[in-house]
Amino acid sequence: MPTNEKKSKELLIAKNPVRNQIDSVENIERCHTLKLLGLTFQPNNKFGKHISEKLIKCNQCLFVIRGCRNDGCDQHEIDLLFKTLVLPQLTYALSVYGASTSDLNSVQNFLRRCYKR
Repeated sequence: MPTNEKKSKELLIAKNPVRNQIDSVENIERCHTLKLLGLTFQPNNKFGKHISEKLIKCNQCLFVIRGCRNDGCDQHEIDLLFKTLVLPQLTYALSVYGASTSDLNSVQNFLRRCYKR
C-alpha cells in the first residue's frame, strides 16, 4: 500500500511502559502526541494534553465574552456566546475522553467556575 511518508506519523500506544523497545517503521516519524481530527492522543491512553489545550482555547473565548460583557451586552447575549464559543470546544470528542474521571473533573471545575461568573 503506498503511503506519503512526509505526512505519516507513528504513535506507540501502550497501557504500561514498553519493556522491549519496538522498532519504528522505516521512514515514518515516531511522535509523542498525535493530533487527529482535533483530538490529541497520547501514548498512555490519557487525554490530559487534549483537555489542557481545549481549556486554553476556552479561556481565550471567555476573554472575548468578558469584553462583550464590559461593552454592555445583556445576559442573554452572553449566554448565547458561551454556548456558541465555549461549549463546543469542550463537548467535541467528549465520548472519547469521557471515561477518564480526572479529565472530566478538570472540565467540570472549569464549567463550575464559568457558571459562577
